[in-house]
Amino acid sequence: MKCFAAVSLLSVTALILLRDDSIEAALTHLSKPLITWSSQLGCGTIACAGFKRKNELALSENGSRLYVPLDDGSLAVLDSFTGSIITTYIPSVLAKGWTVSNTGSGVSVSRQKAGDLIYAVQDSPPTFKWNDTFWYRYEGWYQSGVYNNLLLSKLPPLFYPPAVESSRIVSLDSDGKERWTYTLQGLVVGTPIHGGDNSTKLVYILHNVKNKGQFTVLRETNDSYGRAKVEVLYKENSTFGFSYSPMTVIPSSLNVRQDVLYWFETMNREPGYDQRGKVHRIIIKLDPLQISSTQARHELVGSATRPLLNGNGTEMWVGGYSSRIHKLSWQPNAPFWKGANSSVAWSVQMDRSLRNETMPVMASPILSSKGKLLFVPSTTTSFYCIDATTGAVVWTLKHGKRSIYTTEAKLSPDDAVVYSILVRHY
Repeated sequence: MKCFAAVSLLSVTALILLRDDSIEAALTHLSKPLITWSSQLGCGTIACAGFKRKNELALSENGSRLYVPLDDGSLAVLDSFTGSIITTYIPSVLAKGWTVSNTGSGVSVSRQKAGDLIYAVQDSPPTFKWNDTFWYRYEGWYQSGVYNNLLLSKLPPLFYPPAVESSRIVSLDSDGKERWTYTLQGLVVGTPIHGGDNSTKLVYILHNVKNKGQFTVLRETNDSYGRAKVEVLYKENSTFGFSYSPMTVIPSSLNVRQDVLYWFETMNREPGYDQRGKVHRIIIKLDPLQISSTQARHELVGSATRPLLNGNGTEMWVGGYSSRIHKLSWQPNAPFWKGANSSVAWSVQMDRSLRNETMPVMASPILSSKGKLLFVPSTTTSFYCIDATTGAVVWTLKHGKRSIYTTEAKLSPDDAVVYSILVRHY
């Protein structure tokens, strides 16, 4: 039996689906899904400014724990079988009166050390507001004090704090206990990713500094007391001057000792709102450690989300402009990367956003373990299952007009459960 679980701003629900185990493409869903469990999450402990898109879920390797980043930067650890909250990690704030907010980061689970997690938060100073009586600093839904002092409170502030583009990479253990943090410039895009191996522990990060993409590699080592610490191993700036979208990685194996990273660079200030794009590829060889960049090549598809590749990188799917899913006629080993163009093998038009028909897919599709099915939410209330080879729509699951999927789905290790975040507005 197949299950489908959705995490909303208010609760976590599971929807039962049926499958003929002999034919993966025969997966279908019940006309009236069954809720198997629900868990109240709220929107966080520090502040409550609204749930952010791309707050991706993560599952532990054995599927027993579900990690849910909330809108204020805190992280909830749930029992994936019952929905009960095991613990919550609350990040510290860098300065008094500041808030910390999630930048739409998912959680990466380490392959090197079972249970280690990594994600990103952004620290934000309070802004100044006028309430018809005095100026005050404003955080989320509450005021934190009068600006400067009472004598000056009826005057506008002499200056406004500049926009802060500073993110922290947070490393946790499986129980949500902090291991280390690292601050870098810019806003992190998507999820920092664990890479390397036991002897070379790496973290790959994409971040946009004033809307210009940067790629950074951190290396984790130990100090003289055996405590974990990190240092910058490699940094590369975009040569095109546009923003980056989240990355994906084809991890190293026993036969191939290298991590291969892919991501899209938008051709617009708003990622995915242009039908053109550039795809980047960086290869990190682990033995000996060597990082080689191929810069980027032009594609006929621009994307706001990470590209999806199969296990050996020979097939690529990507979400694009106006709620479309594309499969590229992909040639990963083509010798001419810079300036090369690939064609689209097929495209699927999903339900468009009612507010903006040009809105791109905001959550990457995921692939079933056998590589036959794609699972992806549209920009409206619909969730799609698509044949990965042909592009045929296998089934569509629709919710009420005020319920919207906001994140990339996740599959349990046995393909029995699909998890996603469903925000319900009442």
